[in-house]
Amino acid sequence: MGEKKTITFLEARVVDDHRKGTKEEESYKKGETVSLDQASADRWVKRGAAVYGTKSDARKAETENPPAASDGAGDSTGDGSSEDDDGEFDADEATEEELREFLTKRDGAAPAKNAKVETLRKRAKGE
Repeated sequence: MGEKKTITFLEARVVDDHRKGTKEEESYKKGETVSLDQASADRWVKRGAAVYGTKSDARKAETENPPAASDGAGDSTGDGSSEDDDGEFDADEATEEELREFLTKRDGAAPAKNAKVETLRKRAKGE
């Protein structure tokens, strides 16, 4: 089997395959950290449903799949500035720009332009 990567889900998700809706369906809870094969982990992160669970996995993905110049390059997990020691997003240490990027990826929509940093931090922490 191929290389594994650790990811943490930002939202509850169900794998949309022939098992969906059955006892055998594959699902993930918000906040759940799992180790998946490299391609699956990369797809969940690319969709914005998860973040890499370790700095090492984020760096590997950045090296293997560099962001296109047009996509805002450099997510918050790529440079480590908004990660804690476990490689998880740290809302307390993140800049306003990193908070906005994180929330946009997680929620699928950009926060209001006039939202205050304190509000963004609370949203990122799920408060």
